[in-house]
Amino acid sequence: MLCFSPVFWVLMLLSALYLGGGFEANNDIDKYIQNNAFDSFF
Repeated sequence: MLCFSPVFWVLMLLSALYLGGGFEANNDIDKYIQNNAFDSFF
């Protein structure tokens, strides 16, 4: 059920921002989530 929580996605994106080292990595991951994860869950 954690995957359905908006908080989970926010934390994941914030983690990607810090671990990815910038907005470029964050944008790539954000696009991946929009194109794949949300389609899978919803």
